Amino acid sequence: MAIDGTFGGKRFEGVEVGAERVRRAEYDGCHFDRCSFTDTRFHDCRFIDCTFERCEFVGVRFVNSMLAGVTFQGGRVMGVDFTGARELSLKLSFDDARMDYCNFSGLPLKDTSFRDCALKEAVFAECDLRGSDFGGADLSGAVIRHSDLRGTDFREARGCAFDVKTCRTGKTQVGSDTAAILLEALGIDCPELRALLGW
Repeated sequence: MAIDGTFGGKRFEGVEVGAERVRRAEYDGCHFDRCSFTDTRFHDCRFIDCTFERCEFVGVRFVNSMLAGVTFQGGRVMGVDFTGARELSLKLSFDDARMDYCNFSGLPLKDTSFRDCALKEAVFAECDLRGSDFGGADLSGAVIRHSDLRGTDFREARGCAFDVKTCRTGKTQVGSDTAAILLEALGIDCPELRALLGW
C-alpha cells in the first residue's frame, strides 16, 4: 500500500516501508497499526493528530516535517532523528515505546509525555523539557545537558542522570537515586541519603 499522498482519517495496517524517501505527504487524523518503517526519510511531510500503534520506526529521519498532535503507543522507535522536525509545530506523546538511541537535540518538548518508555542512550541536548513527564522511563546512558528541566518529572524514571551544571532546574522532581547522583556531581555528600539507599 502506498503511503505517499494526502490522507484524512485513514487507517494503515501492516504497511512496510524501507529505505526510501516519502515527500510532501499529508496525514490528518490517521492511525497506523503495526506498520514498519526502516531507514525511511520523511521530507516536507505533515502528520497532524496521528497515532502510531505498535509500529516499528528504526533509523527514521524527519526532514522539515510537521509533527503536531502525534502519539506513539508501544512498538519500537529506535535510533530516530527527530531534529529535522519543524520546531514550531512539534507536539508529541510517547507511551510504552522502546526509544533507545533517539536524538531530540535542540527541540522544544515542553509538556511531552515519555511514560514507560525505554530511552537508553537517547540525546536531549539544548531541549526545552519544561513540564515533561518521564514516569517509568528508563534513561540509562541518556545524555541530558544544556536543557530546561523546570517542572520536569523524573520521580519514577530509572537510570536518570542529567548535567546539573548546565541544565536549568526549578521544581524539577527526581527520585532518591537521582538526587544522590546529582548531589555527588555537585561535590555534596549526604550520608543519611546514602544510608537510606544502602550505598
